[in-house]
Amino acid sequence: MSFWIRCYASATRKCFAHSVARVLLGVAVLIAPMPRALAQKVPTDIGIVGSPDGPVVYPLKVSGNNRYLVDQNNTPFLMVGDSPQNFITNLSQKEAAAFMANRRSYGINTLWINLLCIFTNASCNMEAKTFDGIVPFLIPGDIATPNPAYFQRVDDMLRIAADHGVVVLLDPMETISWLDILRKNDTSKAFEYGQYLGNRYKDFPNIIWMHGNDFQSWRNAADDALVQAVARGIRSVDANHIHTVELNYATSGSLEYKSWAPLIELNAAYTYFPTYAQVLTEYNRRNFKPVFMVEANYEFEGLVTGDGSTQNLRQQEYWTMLSGAAGQLYDRHQVVFSHSLNARGRLIASGETEVVSPAKHKPDNAEAIFS
Repeated sequence: MSFWIRCYASATRKCFAHSVARVLLGVAVLIAPMPRALAQKVPTDIGIVGSPDGPVVYPLKVSGNNRYLVDQNNTPFLMVGDSPQNFITNLSQKEAAAFMANRRSYGINTLWINLLCIFTNASCNMEAKTFDGIVPFLIPGDIATPNPAYFQRVDDMLRIAADHGVVVLLDPMETISWLDILRKNDTSKAFEYGQYLGNRYKDFPNIIWMHGNDFQSWRNAADDALVQAVARGIRSVDANHIHTVELNYATSGSLEYKSWAPLIELNAAYTYFPTYAQVLTEYNRRNFKPVFMVEANYEFEGLVTGDGSTQNLRQQEYWTMLSGAAGQLYDRHQVVFSHSLNARGRLIASGETEVVSPAKHKPDNAEAIFS
């Protein structure tokens, strides 16, 4: 079952669907809350979300009506995601496999992973090296000098994801930390870096390229040209994968900036406010593309609205899906930013208590309702 809610632009009827979504959400939350203990202990028995008749055949592409994602057999794919952004630098291959297996047991089929970690955050380090000391570039800050050992680690992580049937939203150069590095290089180097990535990963089937990450300065032509140069470099040699971009908080959509439209096939909605508003804005664009909720309030963290509660996360998920989204990502502060060896150990060893939360079961419920 799938259904869409339209939001009319008329001022007097503006977003009748908002009210509908609120009512339906209230009913859903009242009828089907999951006890905390049960949510933490019982994994789902579903297979790869989006393909009830067998494994997903990657790479993903856009449906014929430009509203959702499908695999190579044109089987609809509902994105049910998690966001361990600093995954590559913080986990070993063995730990990564354990994490993937845990996520898959709860119906997760998509992970947002930064190819280069957010080095200005405590969860990374200023060299952006892996936990065992592998740096991404042979000359620090020079993106024309990729370190083969680091990118072999990236290869390993992508293959582990593929082995678990997981598609990776791979951010080639996230813009919280790395935009300043791009500025110290130039658009030519950015384009060549994109070509390097495109050539290296064009035959890895389980990738969606995702640019940006809190890209607050996208309206600055020079900054945007640098980020787009990476995207253009990838696209110049890799025709196999779709792209998207996360723009600015506190609320935005990929198609707000027209120059990104030719470079992306997937529209990322980003908001810390009620998610239906931004999703419906994107859904009702004349030049629409499939829209998904890339980021909203994290569990256990409240930034703009201050609400990372389980109740609010349930609302975000229902609001998103009742507004016509092609999927959504979940975020939890401890998973996105876990960084120390002890934290890595807890992340894997304690499984259900550290990695899995009550909100983690929401995607399974959403998949059962909306696919």
